[in-house]
Amino acid sequence: MSPRRARAVRISPATRSIRRVFAESAATLLAVFAREIDSLERMSRLLVSTLARGRTVFFCGNGGSAAEAQHLATELVVRFVRNRGALPAMALGADGSMLTAAGNDLGFDRVFARQIEALGHPGDLLVAMTTSGRSPNMIQAVRAARARGVQVIGMTGEAGKAFRGRR
Repeated sequence: MSPRRARAVRISPATRSIRRVFAESAATLLAVFAREIDSLERMSRLLVSTLARGRTVFFCGNGGSAAEAQHLATELVVRFVRNRGALPAMALGADGSMLTAAGNDLGFDRVFARQIEALGHPGDLLVAMTTSGRSPNMIQAVRAARARGVQVIGMTGEAGKAFRGRR
């Protein structure tokens, strides 16, 4: 019997592209984790202490960050990892009627700030997610939160470094 020759597996360009995207994503997550571990721990402690006091966590963002805001709020209200009691959380961009009414009557810059003015209380937490750090509606939301005694976590991409100073 002759040994079988291993056939070269042909990898399509699409598969190569998918593998590359996954590898880049994993590398980015590891780099962010290593660089931001202290910030991530502070944010985690703030989130946990806010919920332990029975306060509400509000999430907001535009575009993909709005989808992430809805996802994170859902995980707190419904369940995450295990079954447990519901936790008070809300995605500010989830109510289409609210967004369009506020956008029409007050301007899109105020869509999140107005909801914080109506619903936010001292000791609550706003998680503001903005890739660019320049979105006027995010900056206004942070200002409204601070004015009401709502704590703030700002999450931004590399391009949004200026967000910290603009709040």
